Amino acid sequence: MAILACGCTKANPSASCADGVCSDPNFPFCDKDGLIEGEPNTCISVTCKPGDLGACDGSDALVCNAAGSSYDLNECLTGCAESVVGGCNGCTPNSAQCNGSALERCGSDGTQLPSETCGGDCIADGTPHCEQLEPVYLGNVCDTPATGAARTFNDPEMFDVDNDANCSATIPQAGGPTICVVRAPTIDITTTAVLSVISSANQAGGSNGRAIAFVADDSLTVDGTLDASANLFANGPGGGFTISGAAHIGGVGGGGAGFHTAGGNGNGTTNGGVAEQDPARSPVIVGGPAAASGGGGGGAVLLVACRGTVSVTGTVSLGGGGGLGGGASHLVPYGGQGGGAGGYLVVQGLRVGVTGNVFANGGAGASGGSLTAIKFGSAGQTGQASTTAALGGASVDTSGVGGNGGVGTTAPGNGLGGASNTGDGGGGGSVGFLQTYTPTGVDATVTPKASSPAFQANAPTLTTK
Repeated sequence: MAILACGCTKANPSASCADGVCSDPNFPFCDKDGLIEGEPNTCISVTCKPGDLGACDGSDALVCNAAGSSYDLNECLTGCAESVVGGCNGCTPNSAQCNGSALERCGSDGTQLPSETCGGDCIADGTPHCEQLEPVYLGNVCDTPATGAARTFNDPEMFDVDNDANCSATIPQAGGPTICVVRAPTIDITTTAVLSVISSANQAGGSNGRAIAFVADDSLTVDGTLDASANLFANGPGGGFTISGAAHIGGVGGGGAGFHTAGGNGNGTTNGGVAEQDPARSPVIVGGPAAASGGGGGGAVLLVACRGTVSVTGTVSLGGGGGLGGGASHLVPYGGQGGGAGGYLVVQGLRVGVTGNVFANGGAGASGGSLTAIKFGSAGQTGQASTTAALGGASVDTSGVGGNGGVGTTAPGNGLGGASNTGDGGGGGSVGFLQTYTPTGVDATVTPKASSPAFQANAPTLTTK
């Protein structure tokens, strides 16, 4: 029972209004259901503040009239609640509706919540909702909205995917590396950020480190630098899951890892790794292959906006690692190691814009060692964040030079032969792959300032309808 703040009601004990009529002007209001006074079918006098709610009558409201002497029955199209001024809900509690591309929701208390502008369409069928991706490799990750605050990276930072505290969730892959998922309403790598993503499990040259997926509900922006490259023999996150090419044997340089193209050969051999199929055809995501006993593979990185736009205006680099130089021991000069392949970048959103710099260049082969000078060869460079090839290790005392890493459409170089008592150079590693996904009928905007290699043709991904 709702009682007016002033408590100004009085019943006429001798007047009943079972027929809905109160004839005594001093007791004009028929409290038919006893909502005001508590006694059904009783005529009462009323003194109330105009506009105040007396009580809810089912889904309608009994509201004090302009004279403050009675109650009017107001029809509430969205129901009545005693907690709402005037009684009528502003909207139907716990409901949602589409208004163009905006999703409008009503709270449990009947008040309108801030509307959400959908990145794609607002779908009115069933429970109204914003269109969202069903991203490849990540299952139903978008089905549950992110919890917690937006993620903003402002400063130079080392981010380890194998530290559980850094992952909102992990997604195992049969036949591929586990994926560390960084989940937030929005994710922003700002212009001042240099985010170096590493896999501590891969730092010792292992191949069990996690891949990385940045997944935002709405916008995901990379305005700064995101680097998931290998570092010499240490694979990038999700890289080196496969091994490509042959290891250096004796004075013969190792073969570079193949991926987008074949890897470069060690001098005088055909030991470079073979080109692999487009990874978009694989049910799992992996980074670039590592060279056998050589440079690590570049990382596997997913950038996802479930209901919004991925924008890359900064730099993303997934370079393969350079091989280590050959040594000289037991009266034998050793050849240099081959370079690792560049990684694999996947960008998915309802809208995708890439106008920055994106690289997945191959690592370079190393030079051979020198028995004459008892010196190690020079390491090859890691795949560069540029359109310039990683340089093969320089000759040491006439040893064989390492092959350059692959860049753009240029295949990785072969290692060169050394002079007597020196080892040969290792071959360079292949470039990786760059891929975008958007819903059917939506073109990705891919106009990078520079990229190596070129992006694959945009592919369609499913959305919830």
